[in-house]
Amino acid sequence: MEEDIPLVHKFEPFAHQPVEPEPKKKPKKIKNFFPWIWRQIKRHKIVVASVAAVFVVLAVLFIALPVVTIGQYTFVNADTVTRIELGQTAKLKYSNVSVKINKFIADVCPVGTCFGSGPVVDYEFQIDGQKYVDTSLTPNVPVYRFQVQTVKTDNKTYAEIKIIKS
Repeated sequence: MEEDIPLVHKFEPFAHQPVEPEPKKKPKKIKNFFPWIWRQIKRHKIVVASVAAVFVVLAVLFIALPVVTIGQYTFVNADTVTRIELGQTAKLKYSNVSVKINKFIADVCPVGTCFGSGPVVDYEFQIDGQKYVDTSLTPNVPVYRFQVQTVKTDNKTYAEIKIIKS
């Protein structure tokens, strides 16, 4: 009777096995960071030298030129005349002082009471992030040792100004 009982084989569940075992990836550790950087600089010395030369030339030009325009900003030295247009900002180099034209005012007597004579340029004058009201009518009033002096304007599109540090 024992021969009539079929043999039952117990198999382990089938698990997929890769054909070739995957090599274990070791995380790359840079034990000595500075020697690695030095090797990369030596390997790519022409590119590194070119980039460094461009930065040095730009820095020298920024320092040497009295007026440098980058996008909507014009960086100026103190007591240097620069031309800014509506929407453009003049920033004093090496300090946190900026001047922007808000609007041009053609009529200084809007309701019969005049507050000056001639056309006026309304500036947004900022020192260390603090906004001050300044116009071309008040060039001799210093604000924290700085003054904005209007040299020339067409009272429509541009003004030539000078930021004076007193």
